Amino acid sequence: MDTLRATSPSAQTVIDAIVAQIIPEGGSVDEESAKDSMAQALSELTVLDPDVDLLALQDPQIWTLMQLYLGHEACNRMYADIGQLFESARFSPSTIVQRTNEMRSFLKNSVAAQLETIRDATPNPTRQQLETVLREAVQTTFMVFEDSI
Repeated sequence: MDTLRATSPSAQTVIDAIVAQIIPEGGSVDEESAKDSMAQALSELTVLDPDVDLLALQDPQIWTLMQLYLGHEACNRMYADIGQLFESARFSPSTIVQRTNEMRSFLKNSVAAQLETIRDATPNPTRQQLETVLREAVQTTFMVFEDSI
């Protein structure tokens, strides 16, 4: 990070460096999903907070970043689980888009609510707690939308 600070990097360069440090190369589907989710979350954070210093995140920005990351990662997992279902001829393309948008919105709100509960209880959630948020949000989403998919 010191090297980055010395070069006045673009936001995208910082995002790429952070993702590379957090999620090293491995090539598995899960790793690629995590990289994609973190890159999207960091990019979204820069849109929500244009003055954010990605090399010196403050506590509220870190919580926002965790929420954005978990929301994107939960959606990636959901898409992996239902992708083939929506590829069938059972649904029209417009229905697929509508349902996935509804599910994505519900899922992200579910992640936000669960993360807020964790934030109120503990300042430093464990990896297990965050994984539980992901798993429970995806499960809840499938239960809510099971009749429409």
